[in-house]
Amino acid sequence: MKRKINKRWLWTLLVLTLTLLGAVPAAAAEEQEQVVLQGVWLGEVEISGMTADEVEAEAEKQIERALQQGIQMQMNLHTVTINVQDLGLTVEKGDVVEEAMAYGRQGNLVRRYCQQQGLETEGYKLRLDYQVDEEKVKAAIEEKCVPYNEESVDSQLVRRSDGSFEIISGSAGSEIDVEASVQAVQEYIADTWNGLQDGAVELVINTVEDQADPEELGKVQDILGESSTEYAADAGARCKNVEAGVRKVSGTVLYPGEEFSMLEKVVPFDEENGYAKAAEYRGGKVVYDYGGGICQVSTTLYQAVLKAELEVTERYNHSMMVSYSDPGFDAAIAEGSKDFKFKNNTNAPIYIEGYTQNGVVGFRIYGQEYRDPSRTIRYYNEIISQTDPQTQLKADSEAAIGTITEENSPKTGYKAKLWKDITENGQTTTEQVNTSSYAVSNAVYLVGIKSTNTELVSKMRAAISDNSLNDVYTLKKQYGV
Repeated sequence: MKRKINKRWLWTLLVLTLTLLGAVPAAAAEEQEQVVLQGVWLGEVEISGMTADEVEAEAEKQIERALQQGIQMQMNLHTVTINVQDLGLTVEKGDVVEEAMAYGRQGNLVRRYCQQQGLETEGYKLRLDYQVDEEKVKAAIEEKCVPYNEESVDSQLVRRSDGSFEIISGSAGSEIDVEASVQAVQEYIADTWNGLQDGAVELVINTVEDQADPEELGKVQDILGESSTEYAADAGARCKNVEAGVRKVSGTVLYPGEEFSMLEKVVPFDEENGYAKAAEYRGGKVVYDYGGGICQVSTTLYQAVLKAELEVTERYNHSMMVSYSDPGFDAAIAEGSKDFKFKNNTNAPIYIEGYTQNGVVGFRIYGQEYRDPSRTIRYYNEIISQTDPQTQLKADSEAAIGTITEENSPKTGYKAKLWKDITENGQTTTEQVNTSSYAVSNAVYLVGIKSTNTELVSKMRAAISDNSLNDVYTLKKQYGV
């Protein structure tokens, strides 16, 4: 039985074959001429009819031109143009010359036919290989773009003169996502940029929200704890330091779980930061340096924190006793070694208000009262041991005989524990708060021995050797000096 042949299919096959056969001589002729077929582009430049050398030259021209361009980094309202060489641009020609010469000429008949038909309808675009260095792009963005980040402004809690609180609304900010922006630049250069003119990339920007919560700030209404201590209002340098420290702490808002560091608030201790040279303890001695007296600020705040029952995470006692605090109730700070820290362990923000007035420094800690109304607390210290200071006399050969000058004031040494009684619903519990140790500091007096009266000088030296201040006074009275 004979199989019928579809005549339409035969005619289609015949036409296709003749078309392909007709394309072969044309392609062969162009191959002899060694030029690029019509419809081939290199980037944005048509290279149809070019020889291999001309394609090579055009590629070099585009590379040279590309290296002169810049990339506009767009960030909201700001734009920064960075030269591509600063981004570590490299350009590779790869096989563009060979591919340009071969396109539409190589492969089987069907492939060549399809490529040539595509050239007539859509054209074919070759592309140089543009790449930028990841680390250089990152460095450029961090140096030239990140400074345009817009910081968020947190809502603020302000205490008015009438005692009420006002919430000042904040605003969101924006910051560049550096890693994502580096990737965006790399992808743009590799996939989109034509190298013939400046490019433009929209950097990845993240919104930085107002970190404060106005609703939470509204909870701050109650005084959780307050304390005050006295200082000599006429002690100029020390007053300046106390007042400077209070200004730096006052107005602090601490959210639940956040930790306060006294040192972070008040350092550096130098003239530029508002401090003067005044007396302070260092290594068991009294010295004069910038910020002397700042420990009275931390001590007063510590006492307010105790009454607010906030969580103290770091606290040191002074090396020797201070006049403005009983043993165990002080908190010393020293740049680089001692800090006073505490956490807001309540469920609402706290606000610290500080003040200085008429020789009084004080702090009030505001928040949302969380304790049972029946709860009362009492702090008291227990003196474990006490070491009384001794008197030490030193001869001063440059001072008139009998002249007495105090070189070091006496300080009693203590070891003490601080305790806390908590009474709630008629039940009292006691817990230890801290242990403190204060070194004794002897009284040291310089006694003048400059005199022509050798007998008096000899007796005065004996009194000094015995560390007997009474004998010195007796000799002064006896000899009228």
